[in-house]
Amino acid sequence: MHAKLRQLGLQVPTREEQEHDQTAADTNYQSCTEDLIRRTRDASKFPLVFKSLTEYGFRRNLLGLKVFGVFLTFVGVAHCWTLAVLCVPQETDEIDAAVAALDLADHPAGREQRR
Repeated sequence: MHAKLRQLGLQVPTREEQEHDQTAADTNYQSCTEDLIRRTRDASKFPLVFKSLTEYGFRRNLLGLKVFGVFLTFVGVAHCWTLAVLCVPQETDEIDAAVAALDLADHPAGREQRR
């Protein structure tokens, strides 16, 4: 990797330089990274780099929204459970009476019985 970076004209520290001064080596690697980013910014010249960075950004954004999505799922499930427990009539007699009334209203014989 170091040889390839040197071929590109980048200043890369040797092993001895890196062991002697870690902070300077980190700074050097940071400047190499920034230079490589600057050189590969053109999406038409480097479409594979552009595609990979776009996919990485998309996955990173999805991962960031995961907590929010899980939270909304729990809120939705809790809301549905609350509606099912509190809003559904507990007595089946009311439901049976409502169904019977609808059946009579739609059936022609039921209309005759109401007259």
